[in-house]
Amino acid sequence: MTQITLSDVFSHKHNPYPFYARLREQGPLSHFTWMGIEMWLVTTYDDAVSILKDPRFTLDKQKVEPSPC
Repeated sequence: MTQITLSDVFSHKHNPYPFYARLREQGPLSHFTWMGIEMWLVTTYDDAVSILKDPRFTLDKQKVEPSPC
């Protein structure tokens, strides 16, 4: 899996579809780091729906445990 940057994600405004196809070819998840925060980009509809329905994923910061260092 190739590391992508946030600028990669937003640099394809005029024709993003070749970039999206490349992401899907790499797999359903793409990993990148922004401002020291590790993030994942979900590239398939079914995986996105599964994650959004999964109670283990939340926007509530109080429910997030700090990662061990």
